[in-house]
Amino acid sequence: MAVSSSLGPTDGYLAIAVQEWGNEYYVITHDEGRSQVAITASEAMTSVLVTLPPGCVLVMDEVEVMAPEYVNVTLDQFEVLLLQADTDLTGTYIQADKPVGVVSGNRFIGGRTHLVEQPLPIKTWGRNYVSAPNSDSHWGPVDTYRIISSLYDTNILVGNRSYNIEVSGAWLDVNIGTLVKIVSDKPVMVMKFSSSSISGTPTCMAVLVPEEQWRSRYTFITPLAFNKHWVTIVAHTDKVQSIILDANPIQAQWSSVPGTNISVGVREVSEGSHYLDGSGNHAVYLSGAGNGLAAYCYPAGMGVDTINTKNLSTYKRKHTSAPDPRVSARALGTFGVVILISAVCILIAIDLPVLCHDVINLAPSKRPRMDRRIR
Repeated sequence: MAVSSSLGPTDGYLAIAVQEWGNEYYVITHDEGRSQVAITASEAMTSVLVTLPPGCVLVMDEVEVMAPEYVNVTLDQFEVLLLQADTDLTGTYIQADKPVGVVSGNRFIGGRTHLVEQPLPIKTWGRNYVSAPNSDSHWGPVDTYRIISSLYDTNILVGNRSYNIEVSGAWLDVNIGTLVKIVSDKPVMVMKFSSSSISGTPTCMAVLVPEEQWRSRYTFITPLAFNKHWVTIVAHTDKVQSIILDANPIQAQWSSVPGTNISVGVREVSEGSHYLDGSGNHAVYLSGAGNGLAAYCYPAGMGVDTINTKNLSTYKRKHTSAPDPRVSARALGTFGVVILISAVCILIAIDLPVLCHDVINLAPSKRPRMDRRIR
């Protein structure tokens, strides 16, 4: 895990091991403050293409770049590309020819707090999620869940409410204050934003763990300098009794997720390292609160299996065609059409005299037909 601090306000994230990094990401940030994305190469000579949201005003080396469509760079091993913008960078698409790590978040939210999280590689996204509300009064009663899809025409069910994401890289925000299951017919990534109950300012962001990436065993450590720490467990109801925390049956306050066989348990834990185990797979989240706006929330661990490579947009682009709204793409398409039409017209013009000659020769004769019958 990694904890980021900025003059009091804090946040953290579960750091993904370098060997589990991916080649393809979509980014989620908040729409307040300065958005930022950091991309780190795992190998030398890594080519990275970043496609940015329309209308983005990018800040690179403190210089504003107005509405760029993309950034294309080559990075050395462990070299970092930092992109910042005063607009929301959600939907930024990252492609690399070698594995890269990505961290995203925001600075100067409300002038005081910041957010940070490590987005999941697209290859690890799932279809089944469960909301994980924070339990303490430090946070407000409602969290904002941002859901992003890498594919076209994605249908999503949040509790009993239906949504549709029409294009890849698009997203939707859903405010949730209860336990609900989030189900999608195509892989998605879900990010939770939790806000202070006093100021309403977002104080932490956490990526949700898809059910496909739940695990049975977790070892985790809580960060220092916080007043309280909580662990939230999302598990199948029939496996709850088997879960142990630090070699003892877990004593948690459990609630059922309506319409499912899943329960969510919350309990306070002490500062330090802990071990959690069970007979079935489950998700585990950590959260904590300190003085003022100091807070953190992130997963305690997760699997990073490649669930289905055929759902990656790189695979889809190789086997299907899809519209590209970029101005450069439209210009190239128009130029290609003009070239094709011009080539056809030139060929017709070259062959036109020969064609006219052949047509004339094939035309029926106008001379009167001779009657060869013998009277």
